[in-house]
Amino acid sequence: KNDSIISISENNTELLYHGVKSTITPRKMILEEAEKIARERYLFNVNGRGIWFEKNELSGIEMRTKAKEHYIFTISIVDVLGVNYKIIILRDLRSIDAQIVKLGILLTGLNVVGIILLYLFSFWFSGKAIKPIKESRQKQNEFIAAVSHELKSPLAVLQTNSSALRYKDSDEQEYLITSIENECQRMSRLVQDLLQLASMDAGSWSIQLGKVDIATVAVEVYEMFYDMVRQQGHSFKITISNQEIPFIECDEERIKQVLIILINNALSYTETGVGIEITVERKGQAIQLQVIDHGKGLLEEQKKQIFDRFYRVDSARHQKGHYGLGLSVAYEIMKLHKGKLYVTDTIGGGCTFVMEFKIEQN
Repeated sequence: KNDSIISISENNTELLYHGVKSTITPRKMILEEAEKIARERYLFNVNGRGIWFEKNELSGIEMRTKAKEHYIFTISIVDVLGVNYKIIILRDLRSIDAQIVKLGILLTGLNVVGIILLYLFSFWFSGKAIKPIKESRQKQNEFIAAVSHELKSPLAVLQTNSSALRYKDSDEQEYLITSIENECQRMSRLVQDLLQLASMDAGSWSIQLGKVDIATVAVEVYEMFYDMVRQQGHSFKITISNQEIPFIECDEERIKQVLIILINNALSYTETGVGIEITVERKGQAIQLQVIDHGKGLLEEQKKQIFDRFYRVDSARHQKGHYGLGLSVAYEIMKLHKGKLYVTDTIGGGCTFVMEFKIEQN
C-alpha cells in the first residue's frame, strides 16, 4: 500500500518519481504547505542556501490540511556534485489515526466492561459478606421466638395452678404444688441449657481437659442408667471392644453429659421394649462411643436438622421436658473437644448416635 508522497526537485523543478498516492488536496498544495511550515515555523531554508540545520534535514513534522488529511513529513537538502536537491517525503497518517480511534474505542469498551464486572463482583461479594449476618439475625429471631414459645407453656401452668391454690382444699393443693414444682424444674433445665449454649456462642465456656479412660466413663454412665432403663421396659447393654482403647484428652464430666443426653434421647423417642446399647471401640486413628437404639429411626431430612436448636421430630413434640436443646448442647460440647457427633441408621432400624474422638499421635 502506497501511503507516501515523495518529491525530489532541483531549483524548484520537480523531477524523477512523483509517487502514486491519491490525495483529496492537490499534491502541489500539500508540498507547498509542508515547505511553508518548515520555513515559517522552523526557519528551515528550503532553497538550500544558508542552511542552519545539522545534516541539512528537518524531520518528524506533523501537518493537517483543510480537508483533514494528516501527514508527517521530512525535508532534506542533499548536495550532489555541487547541486542541491530538495527531497520532501510525506507519510499519510490517516490509517494510523483510524487504528488509534479503534484502539481508543476498544479500551473504552474494555473499561466499561471492567466497570460492569467490578460492579457485579462487588454486588456478589457484598451479598456473600452480608449473608452470614442475615442468617445470624434470622437465627437470633428464631431463637427468641422458640424460647418465648417454650416458656409460655410452663408459665401458663404456673399461673393457673398458683391461682387455683387460693380456693382448693388441702388434698388438691398437694397435687397443684407438685405440678408447680415439676414446671419449675422444667424451666430450670431450659434456662440451664440456654445458658450453656450462650456461653458456647460467646466463647467463654471452658473445659477442664485431662487424660480420661473413655471406656470407664461409658461403664459409669451405663451403671447410672441401668435400673431406670430396665424399669421403663427397655433392654440395656454395653459392649467394649477387645482392642486397646487409649486414654483421650477430654473433660470427663462434659463427656458424661453428652452420653447422658444421648441415652435420655434414646429413652424419650423409642417405644417400650426397644433395646438400647452403648458400644466403645477403636476405628483406625479414632475412638467411637455409640448409643444405639432399635426404634423407628429418622428420615434423611430429620437427620440434617437433629442437632439444630429447638428442633424435635414431630412425633415427640407433645413430650414434656424436651425442648430440642439437649442434642444441640451435646454437639457443641463435642466441637469444643475437636471431636464429632453425628447420627446414622441402625442396622435393622433405629438410630445410632456416634461420638468420635481422634487419637493423638505421640
